[in-house]
Amino acid sequence: MDSITLNGHHFSVSIIRTSRKTTRMNLTTATHIEIRAPFSKTDDDIRSLLYKQRDWIATWLPKLKLPISDILPETLFLRGKKLPLLHNIVPGSKITVTHNADAFILTYPPNSPAIDLRYAIVKHYRQTAKTILTERTHVWAEKIGVTVNRITIKEQRSLWGSCSTKHNLNYNWRVIEAADEVIDYLVIHELCHLRHMNHSHAFWKTVSTFDPNYDEHRRRLYSLPTNLPPMPYIPPTQT
Repeated sequence: MDSITLNGHHFSVSIIRTSRKTTRMNLTTATHIEIRAPFSKTDDDIRSLLYKQRDWIATWLPKLKLPISDILPETLFLRGKKLPLLHNIVPGSKITVTHNADAFILTYPPNSPAIDLRYAIVKHYRQTAKTILTERTHVWAEKIGVTVNRITIKEQRSLWGSCSTKHNLNYNWRVIEAADEVIDYLVIHELCHLRHMNHSHAFWKTVSTFDPNYDEHRRRLYSLPTNLPPMPYIPPTQT
């Protein structure tokens, strides 16, 4: 199932099947619905769920149609540098985001929903974060003497990173708004958890071995400025 029309609104639909036991639905843009569902759920099951939730979707659609000035800032941060966000409005174009040393460039057709533009910017940030954090993780993993399985980039409101006993790492993409030394601190912090799954004295001693200025870098991370506000909260439906 690639698309669906609910209450007169047309949506593209992406389905991510996982080992989870419940089905979770969320609006990611004004025209897109993301579904995370168990492998056992068929497309017909999911279509039925969407129809049942069509009134919920209609209730939250206005929150996805805020004006550009409420959603997008004039500048964005990347690796500690503040860059202007340039708008390139091109009729018939697709929404794309690029960046160089001097600016972010957002290309889009006229009348694009602001939330769709924000989604494109975050997608670009996440792709950039994946590249940077994967590279830095492998560099520091070799120095620290640990192995890493999977690296996942997420958008989170409060958590900067986490790791599991299976050596899977999760990073908040927003860390790449910080300077390189702060990015490295987060990477080192999570990798050191693969040796100490706690915040004991031994853990912090290990962190300090690889980042003697970790206390300053940690402070800078938790006071990191951001010009891109969090996505308007849309409570997901779960069954």
